Amino acid sequence: EIQQHCIDLGVLKLPEAQMEEEQEREVSREIEREREGQRQPPNANQAMHSVHLDLENFVNTGHISQFSRAFVPAFTAVEQSFAARSDSRVYSPFILATVDFHTTIRSASSQGKMDHYLRPVQWVLSGKMDQDRVLVLLSPFEADHLMPYIRVSKFVHLHVYTPCTSERMKPTNDLRFHSIPPVPDSWTPPWDLIDQLNVFAGQLYLRDYESYLRLRRFLGIQVNDLPNSVRTAVRRNLVTVDALQEIGNTIRDSPLPSVMMLLAIRRRGLPFAETHMGRILQGHQLTEEDF
Repeated sequence: EIQQHCIDLGVLKLPEAQMEEEQEREVSREIEREREGQRQPPNANQAMHSVHLDLENFVNTGHISQFSRAFVPAFTAVEQSFAARSDSRVYSPFILATVDFHTTIRSASSQGKMDHYLRPVQWVLSGKMDQDRVLVLLSPFEADHLMPYIRVSKFVHLHVYTPCTSERMKPTNDLRFHSIPPVPDSWTPPWDLIDQLNVFAGQLYLRDYESYLRLRRFLGIQVNDLPNSVRTAVRRNLVTVDALQEIGNTIRDSPLPSVMMLLAIRRRGLPFAETHMGRILQGHQLTEEDF
């Protein structure tokens, strides 16, 4: 019947290859939806939003007290998930998250429960803590509430941020895409902090070859260091406790276990083996032609 309709319309030859590719894409989407459907988060009550006075003070004065309870190191913001139980200490203390960014549900008494409620990174506040540059992750509520004060601040800039999860995405991780107030021409991105921010946010594609080299140094691994079970876990999209345990036994003082688990949490079951990060975690060595 379909073929007869095509003949009636003057279509004598069907683009079979395109149809097959479209069918493959549809099947892929169905698989992704099915995979996502298998990971329903447990029921939880949404936390109430609030803006801490110390955060307002940071916007207005550029000062963060070392005793403030308004901020926590970003990687300890997932300490109730598997991702940060063992090696959050290796990350920079100058990537902070606000309490409102961190607190998404009222109770997280269940072990690993926060894996389902890890907030995505969208708003990043840059400034200084004493003499060191600092990045602070804000919740959308805080960004909206503080916007009038940020616009006139002389101490901080608010940056729109999105992790690069597709090869076709334009990188925004230099924090210059949209800043409030605009950063001066002389402003330089704090790449050492941004590299770790990208890891926390679940970035899959690196900006350039230099970013790749910095990440390799940060992870502290060589190409042949990775055990075969780890490569298999990434390739098959099965990041398991056993695979992470083997990494910890093989590579000491490396954030690799939490990097793998963070990616698994951020992807929510979607595969990432063929991305830059996936290839790195499988032990592949990238070249300048890959960027």
